[in-house]
Amino acid sequence: MVALITNAVSRKEFVILCLLKRIVMLGCFVIFMAQLTGCGGEGGSDAGTGTGTGNLYSAIYEALPPAGSSSGFITQANAEGAKGYEFINNYSFSGSFASIYVKDNSQSSTFSYEALPPAGSSSSFITQTNAEGAKGYRFISNYSFDGSFASIYVKDNSQSSTFSYEALPPAGSSSGFITQANAEGAKGYRFISNYSFSGSFASIYIDLTQCSGILCSLLGSGLTFL
Repeated sequence: MVALITNAVSRKEFVILCLLKRIVMLGCFVIFMAQLTGCGGEGGSDAGTGTGTGNLYSAIYEALPPAGSSSGFITQANAEGAKGYEFINNYSFSGSFASIYVKDNSQSSTFSYEALPPAGSSSSFITQTNAEGAKGYRFISNYSFDGSFASIYVKDNSQSSTFSYEALPPAGSSSGFITQANAEGAKGYRFISNYSFSGSFASIYIDLTQCSGILCSLLGSGLTFL
């Protein structure tokens, strides 16, 4: 069951709730796309502008055949990004898949994507993500393309954001996690998730203090943390 929106949420968080609501309610792909556009038209509250006024927005969507390779994905995503569309995720509709993109009509952003070989260790992951983050690219996730994986990054070309990451040993208890997360939070780092690297896990944190624009949501770009 999808939770009700009780407080001001970011544009991206609102779209997630709309997506979940529509996916649960609708199984038909054509209706899904029509309802997505309607969902964007309902308007969401933007808590990220600092105005406190809750600005309304609208969004439009596109669905494309999923790319069969990381290079094909980058070609497709960069073409969509140049039009202001941001990749959300691949969704299954009665056994067939579609790549869903969203455009926030209240923004003038364009997006660029990069695909890199996945890191094999937490230390190499931090090296890679920090190098990409220094260029303004935020890590989305690792995606599988016909059995091979690639680490996907996105950049909001309208902003001068940078991102930095840290990897720590996972806490063994909820109290240990709170201690660790609060210590990281005091430095400006927010917890993303625990990631597995060749069988070992690491808690990944991101610094968003040098971020501005649509990529600053904790959920990140593209809703890929669903």
